[in-house]
Amino acid sequence: RMRGAVLSSVLAVVRGQTLVGYIEIRGGCSVGGGTGTFVEHWELNKTQCAGKCNIAGPDCVAFEHTTPGAQHQYDKCEMHSEFITDSTIGQATSVCVIKDSPAAEAAWAGATQKWGRSGTANPAAASPSAAAALTPEQQTLKTKLDGAELAYNIAHVAHQEAAMTVFNMEENATRLEHEHMLLSEKALAAAGTPKEQELLAKAEAVEKVLLQLEVDLDTAMTEELRLGTQAENMGIAFADAKGAFEAAGGTIPVAELKTRMDAAKSESTLAAAEHTAGKNLLSTLETKAIKLEEQSLAAAEALALCNPGTACETEAKLKVEAAHDAAAANGLEIEITRMHAEKLMLAAEAAAIHADEATLAYQEATVVP
Repeated sequence: RMRGAVLSSVLAVVRGQTLVGYIEIRGGCSVGGGTGTFVEHWELNKTQCAGKCNIAGPDCVAFEHTTPGAQHQYDKCEMHSEFITDSTIGQATSVCVIKDSPAAEAAWAGATQKWGRSGTANPAAASPSAAAALTPEQQTLKTKLDGAELAYNIAHVAHQEAAMTVFNMEENATRLEHEHMLLSEKALAAAGTPKEQELLAKAEAVEKVLLQLEVDLDTAMTEELRLGTQAENMGIAFADAKGAFEAAGGTIPVAELKTRMDAAKSESTLAAAEHTAGKNLLSTLETKAIKLEEQSLAAAEALALCNPGTACETEAKLKVEAAHDAAAANGLEIEITRMHAEKLMLAAEAAAIHADEATLAYQEATVVP
């Protein structure tokens, strides 16, 4: 769809870029030699982390983003509420991103790096002349572009969080449906015994929770749709602002384009690896399903050999039930893992498109006429 193509282009521009209104410093954020006060979030990329920090307003003066590495396998986002005084260079996969303000600059001691307003802790490496060379018209359009970018980032983070909420609720609904089905099956098998009523009561309780969850899920899906439409509109507005800036002769510095390209490629590689891991887990569960099916058949065959009313029959029935439960539980995990794998596949495809477009933008900016 056209709107999807527009958003794809916008994401290629947004993801991995140097963030406007921030000072980026290599290493982790440090306050007086310690870690300072922060709130920790997981599985947020740098842009999403910035969006959360922007939404938090004065409660977030900086954030530390760490990409997956030796210490952990997920993106980590720390939202700091105290002004940062220095950084810890030893954290190679971390970057400390500080909201640019006079108060933040005054707090910065800079034992390891100098303060700079060009999006990096090393002003000499940042092409400050690019901003200075803008005409008044271009500067006005650049300001609008920065504002549109920030608005899109915030809307995009809000939509992603809503989408994750829906996904988690759908997973919970799937698990509850599975539990209700098993309880109903066991109640049917226990018909005429005291156990039947106990199982039916449990199934009814699960059904009530499931019905309420379905109502809540409808509400969450409506909210996700609203936020998705809002994010699309913000994305289109950002694309329009970018087009207006470029039409007026404004250009994004090559160094910034390279930063975006490198970050987009890194995200693409990570997304592809996560998708591969998801596929591998699904394959493992499917192989396990075959073995569990064989165990179920063996248990059923053993039961058939037992005489009615004997200890052999009682023990064999327990083994049949255990084998059935294990196969059913594994089947549920296959269904859930397949949902995750499909989600990871879409993310990997989107990340690959972003990386290709960011690479093309850099190549077009560096081509020699």
